[in-house]
Amino acid sequence: MKTRNTLVLLSLVLSVGGMISCKKTNETKFVEKWVVKEFRNVETEPYMGFGNFSEVTETNGDLYTKSGTYSGVPLPDGTEDPNYSYNIALTSHTFRIRRNGEWECVLEYGIEDTSGTEIEKSSVTQTNAGSWSFLGNVDTFEKNERVVFNTTLKNYVEHYEVYNNGELVDSVTLYSLETYIDGEKPMVFRIVESKYGYLELLEEKNETHLYSDDNSSYVYEESGLVSYKLEKD
Repeated sequence: MKTRNTLVLLSLVLSVGGMISCKKTNETKFVEKWVVKEFRNVETEPYMGFGNFSEVTETNGDLYTKSGTYSGVPLPDGTEDPNYSYNIALTSHTFRIRRNGEWECVLEYGIEDTSGTEIEKSSVTQTNAGSWSFLGNVDTFEKNERVVFNTTLKNYVEHYEVYNNGELVDSVTLYSLETYIDGEKPMVFRIVESKYGYLELLEEKNETHLYSDDNSSYVYEESGLVSYKLEKD
């Protein structure tokens, strides 16, 4: 079985907000079963000019992932080759926000790899769920301009098959389940646009860490974003 990057549906990081215009919303416009029309998740981890990056993009029903390195530094053994990318067949991607303070995001997709002598096929279902609430007045943000999604469950199921000359030679189903205490894994999204039948959310991460000792010092930076454009199902 080939090593693949696992898609990260929701980045489990706190956002750092800036002086950017937001849109207030209310529960009536927010609570809905949404279909994801566009999704993007970008993470960079440079270290002194070097490091790794990953990107997941969904648009017009297609998923695309990419990973690589800065400055041509090879990734560690056992991971994808630098600048490896592949296309994925999306089945469905929904984001349900309930009035009782619960949310659930379900992503279903398929992967088919025909690059080798054997054909590898996978069908995957990822489910993230938890609680949500609006945030109040903080700094430049007004009430209901931001929302926090707390992840309490992450479930991953993959059915994997290998074919050789049209014959099934291997098959396995993989399961993964993670649970968290409510509030342990928060995600803070800025409400970019909110109207009946349409919702746009953005989470940004910009962190700078300074390390030093008697002999040297260096700066380590992390950045990324997660964005959703949702339409009523």
